[in-house]
Amino acid sequence: MTTQDNQNIWSLALTKHGIGTCIHDAEQMSFCAKYPWEVADISGIHGILADQVKMTLAHALQELCQNAQTIPLAIAVCCEDEKTAVFLDAKQNPVTLVYCEMPHPMPRSEIPEKYAASPKLAQMFRNSVLRRLQQTKPSLGLHEPLGIYSLGALVALWLSGHGVSSCMPMGVPSQFPSFDEDSRNLCMEAIGIKAELCMKRAKCGHVFAKISPWLSQNLGLDENSILKKLAGIPIFDMGDCTGACAYAAVANPLSWQATLGFDLSAFWTASVSALAQYEIQIIDKSKKSEQKQKDTPKNLEDLTANDWTQILSNHLALDIHPGPGSSLAAYGCHCPSSYSEICRCMFTHLSDDKEGHLDFKDVLCKSPLGSHGLHCIYKQSGWQIVGMTSAHSKEDFFRALFEGMCYQLRQWREKIPTSQIGPVRLVLEDPWPAECAQWVADILESTVYLINTPREILAAQGSAIVLLRSLDIPTKPSIQATIFEMQERSAYYRKHYQVHCALSQAG
Repeated sequence: MTTQDNQNIWSLALTKHGIGTCIHDAEQMSFCAKYPWEVADISGIHGILADQVKMTLAHALQELCQNAQTIPLAIAVCCEDEKTAVFLDAKQNPVTLVYCEMPHPMPRSEIPEKYAASPKLAQMFRNSVLRRLQQTKPSLGLHEPLGIYSLGALVALWLSGHGVSSCMPMGVPSQFPSFDEDSRNLCMEAIGIKAELCMKRAKCGHVFAKISPWLSQNLGLDENSILKKLAGIPIFDMGDCTGACAYAAVANPLSWQATLGFDLSAFWTASVSALAQYEIQIIDKSKKSEQKQKDTPKNLEDLTANDWTQILSNHLALDIHPGPGSSLAAYGCHCPSSYSEICRCMFTHLSDDKEGHLDFKDVLCKSPLGSHGLHCIYKQSGWQIVGMTSAHSKEDFFRALFEGMCYQLRQWREKIPTSQIGPVRLVLEDPWPAECAQWVADILESTVYLINTPREILAAQGSAIVLLRSLDIPTKPSIQATIFEMQERSAYYRKHYQVHCALSQAG
């Protein structure tokens, strides 16, 4: 495969905000673009219209065809694990939005007796996206069986005719879609879906299908469109966008790749077996002395990414996501989204920016350091506002949101059991402008590398680089970043951080 002239990879990164694309060969990324989509609001539930996803995908592929010199060697696809869900009927047609946030939770009293007797089934019923939707849409899935897909599986269905992905939908248990045969029907019944109609699980880092000859028709285009020439090109599932971003940013357990938008994530990549309980090794008895030397305790500077990941798992509740590729996984921490109804209302009144940014001077800087004593506390179960009074403004609220996530990032970093911590490799998403990176450096009292690439494009680039290397095609990636060093206000933020920590512990 590596002897062909078309040694370039096309990459698609699918997030709840849009699609990122790139064309990458052994030398450089020759084309990249971001295609955002709007979040729809239907009956108070937010998601993306499936037709809009289809139209955006068609547009993105057409632009890739127009900007590429040759057809690609392969297409890499990454998406978001456990962040999206869409329901399809028996004819594989979407019948709901592509939901990008969990619907409202249900009280325990709403769990039927047949499931309430089993803690496992009760949890499946209560966490099911469909069951939650049925609180406000009782007829959904009542008269026709439905299957559940993730955004990645839906796009894979249109690309290849096979609804598969390594990234799972929201609200399904970790063993989905494979359950023990005895409990399979009960589990699917509790979730409210039909097993035969659900997506299948792809093996991360491997080919799962080829581009369908009917791609143009699947995307609602003329059968003689420019996309016709893509038929037969292999598609690789590269896992979660989070891992692809971390890989592209060259993140590691001591220097995380952090993304800060309406939620916060901080991740790095390590081996898929980094947290395995044991590892099988073949030991050459003729090299006992060498093995004995390897078994001696390591100095801090000798610890690998796997070693540090094991250490951090004892101090942090780590999330694990598939990819990028077959040998790596993404490890790190995540804050729940703060994009609530309150936040949406305030944001609508403050933002005139079509791109969804808050103005740094006219909005965020109108609130002082410390947000007039307002604090947003983030925990795994959700987030809460502490200290709000009638005197607080919308500007105070948004600055407190931002500062609260930065305080949380600092709390995570302080659990790393060494002082040799590297800089944060930061990506800022809407609504935060680039100037906010200085506040991150001041709150963390650390150097921050602001990556000047949208997350969708960074993920597309990361998955392309991993795939090129797995195909033995050497690459020379380059990422542009702006360096921010902490300034004098760090001393003032230190006092507010101490208050924030006390409030977090008290809550």
